[in-house]
Amino acid sequence: MPALVLPQPFKKILVVGPLYDKIDKLSLLSEMAFEYDWIIFNSGLCYPSDNVSEVINRIELMKDFIKKYHAAYVIGRHDYLILTKTSNVEIERWVKGSYNAILADFTSRGIVIVDGGIHNNIHTRADLFDNLEISFTSNLDGKPWHEYYNGRVGYVISNNPLTDKHPKYYQHSMQLGSTYSSDNAVYAVEVDDISLKKTIIL
Repeated sequence: MPALVLPQPFKKILVVGPLYDKIDKLSLLSEMAFEYDWIIFNSGLCYPSDNVSEVINRIELMKDFIKKYHAAYVIGRHDYLILTKTSNVEIERWVKGSYNAILADFTSRGIVIVDGGIHNNIHTRADLFDNLEISFTSNLDGKPWHEYYNGRVGYVISNNPLTDKHPKYYQHSMQLGSTYSSDNAVYAVEVDDISLKKTIIL
């Protein structure tokens, strides 16, 4: 469960919410790639997981995209949970060899990208490394974790708690992830050194 610190320099990145099986979105993103220094995919690729061969195909397409462009993938809870359902070596190697947090340090501020969220027991950025909990945190005491978060490790873009509505913005964080359905929207958000920019529906 390592965390990746994006290598400098970069000025603008795109963070993409869960793709799930909407792997065709990679074609659109390949056309947009020149606009960004990095494209960060925030988990979900291993869901639905009932057809292992389809999951493997999605992983291979994602690996090809990452090789071709400045892109990275954040492993999340659906990616971890598939390991409880299959012993496929390719999937296991990919999940265990990927990052479950990505840190993007702009000149004026730091951005943290995780699938889950920041629990109250996380106090510094060092706590994000080798931490499985950040992939699963969603609600705390019945409320979105965002409502308790004070910005102590940077501005956080996460998926949880998933919603079938538009992404939600908080003071120190953003909820980006969509609940899975056959026609769910895939959202992405642009980030630069100053602020969040456009939210895009792919």
